[in-house]
Amino acid sequence: MNKTILQHTFSNGLRLIYLPWNTTVAHAGVFVAAGSRNETEKEQGLAHFIEHTIFKGTSRRSSAEILKRLESVGGELNAYTEREETAIYASFLPQYSFRALDLLSDVIFNAVFPEKELEKEKEVVIDEIDSYLDTPSEQIFDDFEEYIFPNQPFGKNILGTPEKVRSFTQQQILHFTQNLYQPERIVVSYVGKVPFRTILNYVERLFDRPNLIKEHKIQPALHSKKFDLTIQKPIHQAHCILGGIAPCIASNDRFTMSLLNNYLGGPAMSSLLNMVLREKNGFTYNNESHYSAYSDTGIFQIYLGTEKRNLKKCLRLIAKELDKLCKKPLSTTFLHKIQKQYCGQIAIASDSGLNQMISIGKSLLHTGTVIEMEEMFVKIENISSSHIMDVANQYLHFDKLSILSYISE
Repeated sequence: MNKTILQHTFSNGLRLIYLPWNTTVAHAGVFVAAGSRNETEKEQGLAHFIEHTIFKGTSRRSSAEILKRLESVGGELNAYTEREETAIYASFLPQYSFRALDLLSDVIFNAVFPEKELEKEKEVVIDEIDSYLDTPSEQIFDDFEEYIFPNQPFGKNILGTPEKVRSFTQQQILHFTQNLYQPERIVVSYVGKVPFRTILNYVERLFDRPNLIKEHKIQPALHSKKFDLTIQKPIHQAHCILGGIAPCIASNDRFTMSLLNNYLGGPAMSSLLNMVLREKNGFTYNNESHYSAYSDTGIFQIYLGTEKRNLKKCLRLIAKELDKLCKKPLSTTFLHKIQKQYCGQIAIASDSGLNQMISIGKSLLHTGTVIEMEEMFVKIENISSSHIMDVANQYLHFDKLSILSYISE
């Protein structure tokens, strides 16, 4: 089957993206441009709380009926919340595609958020927050991002705080969803072997809703000045993040930054940081780098956990490697090597229908387009050593990076 991505925009602005996938499992998701960034100060954590409670009942189904609707035929239902989107998605046998899409449209448009269920779920979410606070390797990411983007929704913890979660009301939730869960802010993504025309007809029938709100403005992301902070905690291992702003999702530098991120601290055991910090010196058990691109900014972070006495040594080693990237061009042979590695990892990730469904849905929602894998390979292969140096100097120069460390008391 030809894996050509197909798209359609309906009269109400809702968009469908479809990828034929000739396997025994299909995947569908609804991606809404409504995340933690859309919250007010009083609403911090609300988008994530809605993700939890959207399954608790609709005007058509009870909570139990929602959960059983796909599980009774072997399907799975899931969701996640990020800064700029909330996604509800499902995996199922292709013959149940209408059932899955019907359920997704029902929870997106008809959720009623029963007050009794809200009170129960508050305790679940607060327990999730507490688990993060008990895990310094998780909490440090949230704290770092709040220091980078202070006093604004973009930098706030997506989960919220126990106090905010306890204060949420049914009225708040309905106001948020009725304002933002509108067709023109939604992408439906489908990966499976049911013909495109059939899926298009299903979506047209099930997601036929008028837009009630035409505009919703978000606050621009404003980053702080460089900082170097150390916080004492009752922990044994030192945790550290260094990083800063990075290219936004529309920037041409995004592909070069993604390549650099993969080279520095991607999933491969042969990543630069893993080789320098762990394999050569034995300083860390876990080290990694992350790059996230958003509509008007991005974040790059290097994380490591080490013994307190080795923290400064690790930072010196990282500074040395970043300095090389800024000052010395990669050889043609070495550049080709890291390009091939990154393309291979993209191909492996793309072998999952679920990953593909999420990837194309997110891409269409935030950029209005989707780059197919072959085009992505071309973009990566066309990255030059000089452009790598330019991007490294702009975003990875050690003197420009902020640092947050947790150390033992």
